[in-house]
Amino acid sequence: MSVDDRRLPETNWRPTRTATAASALLAVGGTLLLASLADAALPAVLGLVAGGCLAGAVWTTAVAERRVATLATGALATVGGLGLLAAAVAAALGQLGWSPSPPLPPLSFAPFAFALAGAVTGFGALGAVWGVAPGDDAGTAAGRLFVAALLPMAVLVLDRWDPPTETVREWAVVVADLVLSRTPAAVEAGMSVPRTGGFLLLGAIAAIAVRTSLGSLPLAELADETSRDDVASAVGRSRSVLASLAGVCAALSVVPVALGPEAYEGLPPGIHGALLAVTTSTGLRWLLVVVTLGGVCAAAVPRLVRAAASERFRPDRVPVASLGAGAVLVTVVFAAHGRLASVALDRAGEGAGRALLGPLLESVGSFALVLGVVTFGLLLATLVLLGVRTLGGLRLLDETAGVQLASAGVLCAAVAAAVADLHVALVVGGVAASLLAWDLGEFAATLGGEIGRAGTTRRGEFVHAASGGLLAAVAGLVALGVDRAVAGVPAVPTPLAVVVVASAVVGTVLLFVVSR
Repeated sequence: MSVDDRRLPETNWRPTRTATAASALLAVGGTLLLASLADAALPAVLGLVAGGCLAGAVWTTAVAERRVATLATGALATVGGLGLLAAAVAAALGQLGWSPSPPLPPLSFAPFAFALAGAVTGFGALGAVWGVAPGDDAGTAAGRLFVAALLPMAVLVLDRWDPPTETVREWAVVVADLVLSRTPAAVEAGMSVPRTGGFLLLGAIAAIAVRTSLGSLPLAELADETSRDDVASAVGRSRSVLASLAGVCAALSVVPVALGPEAYEGLPPGIHGALLAVTTSTGLRWLLVVVTLGGVCAAAVPRLVRAAASERFRPDRVPVASLGAGAVLVTVVFAAHGRLASVALDRAGEGAGRALLGPLLESVGSFALVLGVVTFGLLLATLVLLGVRTLGGLRLLDETAGVQLASAGVLCAAVAAAVADLHVALVVGGVAASLLAWDLGEFAATLGGEIGRAGTTRRGEFVHAASGGLLAAVAGLVALGVDRAVAGVPAVPTPLAVVVVASAVVGTVLLFVVSR
């Protein structure tokens, strides 16, 4: 196989698959193992699922620019945000039990740290496997998610706000009567005044609408080749005539408004009567309104069809897909909020949970409550992705951001294990696993950049993984030996023991890095 990079796809120079997969599996396995030993498996698993969904949201933004991918981005991000919220709730309820009642006892930090570790590990592991640099695409995903959240937020405001519908209806009737001339004409000095200004303005608007529709409809494209030029020329002439007609009507509509009833004095009775009948005719005005609406629809439909058929997401246009994702969320909540409220009440039981949830549903409403939770999850996911984008902008994340985040998640789990008072061997093992995951991911990126996925790299990856695992084990054993030696010394003060454990962990890191 030729190694000429001009013949190889761009994906060939990404991190190699074997070492990347080993790094991701090590990170996920280490995080879940430590969480299980600390009785915090549920927060960690929920955090892991949430992080994976957020990574999926970034992935759909990075690899697919079709508008339908934005719908998947919104769905995955919503599940991810709700997963983060569920992980935090599980970490709290795991200590308090269901239906907590005040006064609440102090909560341990460890379950929340395990939830965070799971989220960071899941986000980084899947990002590394999929070959997505979260720092580059998280900002785009966050922007689309914020737009998707606008519609649910607007629906929430409308649901909780009691608009003055009667006043709005009255004003709508007044405007309709004015446009359609359904009220008697004004009488000045014993003479009925024609409504020439409004009629001409309505005619100008109708002409503009028809002209715009002629420019949007593919009339020339649908004609055969022999008459295509003639159709295009006829459409151009018609649009010019309509533009002139709209300009004349708009200009003339100002004259009767400026002159007032005096503009009609001296007109022959026949002309005055005809002018009055035409400008106050509800039928003619209805015709102009229908022509205007038809022109608007004829102009909008072809553009919407072209936008829907486009394969590229154009950020300079109205974000139809993001708003569509928000509309889908609102529709799903509207269809399922009653069932969800019934299930929640059944699960709450007959104790304090029902006493808290029942009045809340009665005062707020099940639709507003469920939609509020979903919107909060979507906004929470948006904030998390903005945080990732900020880290990328500060150069704290590079092209191997997925591996960096996955190893950071294992390190966070090791810190949580220390807070949960697990054995020092598990803490040091978590630190070593974090370093090994980082080392494997960096090695995969180096091989991918220098040799590429098309090269034969699997044997080197296995050798490096074995040597790295051996090195991590040795570093961990050295740290454990130091801890055992200190434990064997009689009457060691507690602060000194803490310093020794911290030194053992730092020594593990330094020994591993220097040896690498």
